[in-house]
Amino acid sequence: FRNNPALGGGAFLDVGCYPISFALAVAGSASVDFARFSTATCSDVDTGGVAVLRLAGDGHAFLDWGYGAAYKNEATVLGEKQSVYADFVFSKGGANCCELLLRDSNGRQQRLPSASVDSFVEMFAYVAKAICNQEMRDNLLLEATRQARLMDEIQKCALGE
Repeated sequence: FRNNPALGGGAFLDVGCYPISFALAVAGSASVDFARFSTATCSDVDTGGVAVLRLAGDGHAFLDWGYGAAYKNEATVLGEKQSVYADFVFSKGGANCCELLLRDSNGRQQRLPSASVDSFVEMFAYVAKAICNQEMRDNLLLEATRQARLMDEIQKCALGE
């Protein structure tokens, strides 16, 4: 399916959704300043992309995703007084991410242990709870709608529409 355009293949829908979801979870809302998709030679689908999002509160998110590169799966959130870095933020299994790296405005680092959880198991557990909880279902629908709208905006920007 990943390489079949008739089945919705391509990196944007397959792996681009993860950093987009993360940006929305951190910021709450976003709009697109720039987006571009790339396609490897002999591919019928997009194989990568980048986007710059304008976040609520005048922040920005710089997103990058794709196929065919060495595995990289990380997120950094920069604040006025501190930044937080995590590796393996979208990985299945949960055993990879075991610490957060904090940096203050002077560059001093602090490593914080992080609970090793399987994000996919947690996601399915949340959905299972939401089946019996209308408020949780409404929240899931709101999040999905917000992400779908932003992904549509990114795609239109990347395709020049």
